[in-house]
This record gives sequence, C-alpha cells and structure tokens, in this order.
Amino acid sequence: MGFSYRRRRSRGRSGPERFQGYHANYRHRGFDRDSTDPRAANRENPYGARPSNRGGRQQRSWSHGDVETVRKLGLPIRPDATSGSNAWTWFKVTIPSANEMGKNFIIDNLSRAIEVEFAPYCFAISSDGRATFYVQGADQASALQVMNKRITFQEGFKMIILLRQSESPPLKIDEAAVALMEAAVRRRWCPASLQLNLSNFAGDDVLKAEGIYMSLCRPNVFQRMLSIIEEKIPQVEILDLSDNRLAKLDLLGEVELHSLKRLNLAGNQVKNESELEAIRSLKLVEINLEKNPVCNQWKDREKYISAVRKRFPKLKVLDSNELPAPIGTAIDEEETVLPARQPGSVQDESVNRVLSSFVAEFFQYFDSHDRQPLLNAYHDNAIFTYSYFANTEKQSKQGKFDKYAADCRNLVPANGP
Repeated sequence: MGFSYRRRRSRGRSGPERFQGYHANYRHRGFDRDSTDPRAANRENPYGARPSNRGGRQQRSWSHGDVETVRKLGLPIRPDATSGSNAWTWFKVTIPSANEMGKNFIIDNLSRAIEVEFAPYCFAISSDGRATFYVQGADQASALQVMNKRITFQEGFKMIILLRQSESPPLKIDEAAVALMEAAVRRRWCPASLQLNLSNFAGDDVLKAEGIYMSLCRPNVFQRMLSIIEEKIPQVEILDLSDNRLAKLDLLGEVELHSLKRLNLAGNQVKNESELEAIRSLKLVEINLEKNPVCNQWKDREKYISAVRKRFPKLKVLDSNELPAPIGTAIDEEETVLPARQPGSVQDESVNRVLSSFVAEFFQYFDSHDRQPLLNAYHDNAIFTYSYFANTEKQSKQGKFDKYAADCRNLVPANGP
C-alpha cells in the first residue's frame, strides 16, 4: 500500500510573496511583540487587566477622563451610556466581612482615606456579612478602588473593596420615605411667596446625609411628591422643578393645582412637544423650559413662542423673558365681572316659590343632553306658535317661506293717537 504526495500550487505567488503573507497573518493573530501595541503587552502579562472591546462608538461621546477612570477600575464600559447621561456613573460597592467592622468604622475610615467627597447611598449590611452601598461618579469609584486592602482592621485583616457599575440605587416608597419627603417639602416651602423649591431634589443635603437617593425622575417618587403637594399645600403658586432630569410630565398634568401660576422646568430632559400637551390644563402665566431638548425643535423663536402659547394662552413670561401681548379678542375668564344679582319682582311668596322651582327645573333639563323631560312642562293642549318676518329686500330668496305668513302671530303696532 502506498501513499501519493500531491504538491500544493502556489497560485502564482512566489516564495517571498508567500512569506510576506504568512508574516502578515502572524502579526494579525497577535504574535508580533511590538511594545507599542497594548494588546501585545497584555498577552505577555497573563495577570494583567484585559482590555475591553465593549462600548464601541458610544465611548466617543464621553469625556476622556471618565473613560480612562472606568478602564483603570477594570470595569466594562456600558454600551447604553450616552453623552450627558449620569446613569453609567453609578457604582455598587461591596465590602465582605463588614459585620465585624460595622457601618461607622467603614464610613469613617473611607471618608478620611479618600481625597474626594464621599457620599454613600443606601448603606446596608446583609445577613451574610457583606456591606453594600452606592456611589455616584467615577471619581469616588476610583478613589475607593485605590483604598482596596489598604485599611487594616483587627488582627491585621484588610478591608476588601469590590466595585461594579450599576443603575441608580433602589428606593422603596414606605412610610419612612414619605416622612422624609414631607419633611423636605416643609423645608423648601415658602408660605410668604407661596413658592415650593424642589430644584435638584436628589441633591438635597439632608437626604444626602441620610444616604438616601430620592430622584424625581423616578415615576414612583414623582407621583408621591405630587400627591404630597396636592394634599398639604394646594395653594402653591410657584413650583420650581428645575434640574431633576424629568422626561415625562403626564403625572404633573393629572394633579389638581388650580392656584399654580409659575412653573420652572429648566435643566430637565423633556424631549417631546407632547409633554407640554400633557400639562396644558395648568393655568400658567410663566414657564421656563430652558436647557430642555424640546427647545431644539424650533429654530425660529416666534414659532417656539406660538407653540408654547398654544398650550398656555395666558402665558406672559417664557424662559424668563416677557412676552408681547397676544393679538386677539379672547376675554380673560378671571377678569370677567358678572352683573350683580337682582331681587325678584313677584310680591306673592307662594307664587315666587312656584316660579323659582319651575325656572330652576326647566333650565336644568334645557342645559342637559336629554331635553325629553321638558315635555312635562307643557299642557297637553298647548299650541305651538311662531312668528315670521319677511325681508322685502331679499323677497326673491325668501319666497318659499311665504306660505307661513298666513298663520304668523307677529304683533302689529297699532296706529293710535
């Protein structure tokens, strides 16, 4: 039994060309030891941090410093992060064996150790002894990562600090949370000017000191806050909701705040014109929409003013600028003065009661959708009468109504002395 050997054809390439192709493939597969290639350096060091390919084009919209900080932490860059969004800057911190250290020991030592402001949210120690909390911003996360295994506890144990990117801290609206919200409303309420300042509510100093992250951009928090306002201070005239990252305003349009006249929504994330439609029930004379994406929909300021005024006809101030008086003949309902009520002219009280009862019941049915009950107000032998007026100037067009003139009951003035 023999074997045949068949030589592979070079397909027109000479030996040096084939060698160059193999060399290019050799480099492409990562075997080139070029020290300028960071991937090559990582391959030579099997214990080094692996570079992440996740994130793609989105990372171009981030600041260079933030991206480098996240990379130094060895964390993947979230692909859903976009420019101007703080969702990716939240980090969840885990410290094992924290039940032996205690909350005060951990917070006090970390506060003294890191150089940036330390603001932990939702600190908790689970049943397995792990402490978890959240920090916002890559600067805090980087500072905490540097302190990993650098703080010594009893018997030489080192504090281990683990970090990972996370969403914003969870929040359950229980009785304690509602009490904190009501206390914040009392602090921020000015009864003299009837103004409630809820600007940047998530950064409230008292809530921050308690380690509670309460952002109004969360629907459950915003809904509960509006309920507190509607219940406790319905007389509010000025409401400041600026810098709260609000994107939806439908909840604001559902509350009954009849006294609200001025609304500040600057610095939020309102993107669609439909959100203004959701709050058109508010009788506003002033609104501020600066630094909202929805403002970019109109390049012409006159069209922008017209679109906003379409929802709020009584608007006088837009984005801190006084508006010219609108052109039109609309009458302001609040400025309409009704005539004074006059006493009745019927002297007999019994007759007056009958007439008053009849008129009230008559117009109750007359103004309703079903006028059928009005038949009870007429006698069975009642006669329908009508009047007819002939316009002599347009007699040719009204000739078809001449047949009604015979039964007309028009009053004819008598020619008397």
